[in-house]
Amino acid sequence: MDAAVTGPSMPDVATSRQAGETYRSLRELGVHERPEGWVVARTEDLAVAVSALELSVALRGPTHGALARLQCRMARFSDDAAHRRRRVLVEALLPDPRIIEPAAAARTAAGLDFGEAPFDVMPLARTVPIAVLAAALGVSAHDLDRVVALVGAVCAALAPGAREPHDLTQDADAAATELASHLAPLVPEGQDEVAAAISVLFQARDATAALIGSALIAPVTKAVDDCASWIEWTVHHDAPVQCTRRVARADWAVDGVVVPAGSTVWLMLAAADTSPGPIAPTFGAGPHACPGWSQALAMARGVVTAVHTAGWRAVPDQLIDYERRPNLRLPARVMLRKQPT
Repeated sequence: MDAAVTGPSMPDVATSRQAGETYRSLRELGVHERPEGWVVARTEDLAVAVSALELSVALRGPTHGALARLQCRMARFSDDAAHRRRRVLVEALLPDPRIIEPAAAARTAAGLDFGEAPFDVMPLARTVPIAVLAAALGVSAHDLDRVVALVGAVCAALAPGAREPHDLTQDADAAATELASHLAPLVPEGQDEVAAAISVLFQARDATAALIGSALIAPVTKAVDDCASWIEWTVHHDAPVQCTRRVARADWAVDGVVVPAGSTVWLMLAAADTSPGPIAPTFGAGPHACPGWSQALAMARGVVTAVHTAGWRAVPDQLIDYERRPNLRLPARVMLRKQPT
């Protein structure tokens, strides 16, 4: 291909209020190159890409510092045998969705002490799932708030586009080290085991918050108390994880196009077929499919159900801005108000 296709950048796609229209355009172009890298958006091409051995999720950068060393040990950023071994560790730590759904509902209900004043639900959306998962891992009630804050610091450091401030004064390496010290006693001894515990919290935080925030503003016409339908609509039509990034470690041929080794490749998960299925495209597929997708849905149901049971609804016609992330459709703020009784 002689020239890259121009158009919205990858972060602009995820934050666009017309994301669906943009994805239709990307599908029509097939596999193509843009300034930020190659784009894969058609359902059939994505089905090949998610399992392509030529595409790597591994980091391509310095590995010094506690945060970088931690990230390199996460299954999410590992390939091949290392990924398979580390993924097993993550899966072993995931709690039963039937337990964490009511736990998320109870913790949300306890945090809805806002009287009648409108409030932004996104701080709860970011913290409740992490508190629930951390408690399930064995973190004590005394340490829970600190662990939640440390996870926020690690996520902010690994997602430099995040606009959310956190209350830590330490640098990211210190936050990663302290977080590991809280979780190490709770898992079998080993650096990969500690990284797996942190991965459970890291991967759940922003993506689950995006799911909760988007579900609360979903234009679903079913019964207002049918929260599961709100979440089901969101994962298929306003996906929290819009895309995922790969790097070609060898030339990769797909749909008659050769993507050169060393290229960045964006897999536009949210552009895939939105037909109902056991796992929505936003959770990925293949070896790197989200291991905690059922836990994410359970926690989102718990939070959204508690919000609606308490009589809170999204403020109508509010303008929703999204954090500028290349992979997440994460509302920066979702205002709720108490429904008149």
